Amino acid sequence: MSLIKFLNNLGDAVDEKIDNVNFGGCCVFAAIVAARLATICPTRIVVACPHDYWDDDVTIEKARHYVQSNSPTEWNDAGVEFGHVIVEFDYECRTWHYDSAGVTRKLSRTNTFDFPIVDGFLSIKEACELASYPDWNNRFDRSQIPEMAEVINKQFDGFSIEA
Repeated sequence: MSLIKFLNNLGDAVDEKIDNVNFGGCCVFAAIVAARLATICPTRIVVACPHDYWDDDVTIEKARHYVQSNSPTEWNDAGVEFGHVIVEFDYECRTWHYDSAGVTRKLSRTNTFDFPIVDGFLSIKEACELASYPDWNNRFDRSQIPEMAEVINKQFDGFSIEA
């Protein structure tokens, strides 16, 4: 199976079992997927800010200098508002974006919410730490995280790229 088809199927499988993946659980989803996807291809985490909060001068690198404990509040205070968190990866000489709604070619805005993407990348470690904050987003029921991880890991465990 191609990686793109696999990821689209994975998103469907997660959305079928987990509520509000892209409405509060996006950082959790991105962190789990990126950790697995990074073993297959170059993978990064990108952040999109809602229009009202985005500042053209803000980049992940600039904001990172003001972030000590990698908390959502610190990132917000440094100008990075987490409107949506998605996986960015390189595959077949192209750069792609991915959330549970599916894979799209890299854009300057997210396909799911039409938010502008902040320049720069979070590390997978940073995304995992951010996703672990209990008050990350109250629209997402965090008790679903073990099931989300199980669905994602089970799918990845059974995946191989077609030759």
